[in-house]
Parts: sequence; structure tokens; C-alpha cells
Amino acid sequence: MAKKILVVDDEADLVDMVQFRLQAAGYTVEVVYNGEQCLEKVKTYKPNLILLDIMMPKMDGVETAQRLHADDATKKIPIIAFTAKGGEDLERDLEKMSVIECVRKPFDPDDLVNKVKSVL
Repeated sequence: MAKKILVVDDEADLVDMVQFRLQAAGYTVEVVYNGEQCLEKVKTYKPNLILLDIMMPKMDGVETAQRLHADDATKKIPIIAFTAKGGEDLERDLEKMSVIECVRKPFDPDDLVNKVKSVL
């Protein structure tokens, strides 16, 4: 059975490309566009991995990750962060999120697929 990935990002074009590439690599992919949708979707979808953007409207990736880690039902799901951020702000956010990996935008789609494979 294919591993399930939840992609959480507010950039529709990026999400489409990521979904296409991951599905082509054999993964089952669901997409949501903000942190609130992520917290709802994760309950029913039960992903093996979450790709989570840091900067999003409504609820950013930092708060979303913290809520996921605070819930016994979701705290063990690995998270890969997506971001265009850099510098000390990024390091601080990644620490708060307890992510397993970080992918900096723009990124090479092949590198993303390889990082996903290494985590799963």
C-alpha cells in the first residue's frame, strides 16, 4: 500500500507540482491550503508524512506543527517544512516546529522526492 503524504501550503501552483511529482513517485497525496485545514484533514486521512509550509494565512506552520505534536494521535507523524524564509528566523521556527527536515523554496523536485523517500 502506498505511503500517504499530506501537503500543506497556500501556493496552489507549488502544491499542484508537488502533488504531481509525489504521485508519480508512487505516493498517495492529499492537499490542504492552511493550518486549520491540516488539523482537520489529519484526523481522517492519517498521513505517514506531512509537508508543511511555514508561512501561511490563518494559522502558520509553526503553530500547526506545535498543535500536531501536542496531540497524542498526531505527534509521531514526521514533518518536513517548506519555506522561503532564511536566517535566524528560520532556525528559530524550525526549532519550535520539531521538523525532521527542511526544504527551502525554490527547490529541485527530485531533491524533494529524495528527502521524502529518506524520511519514509
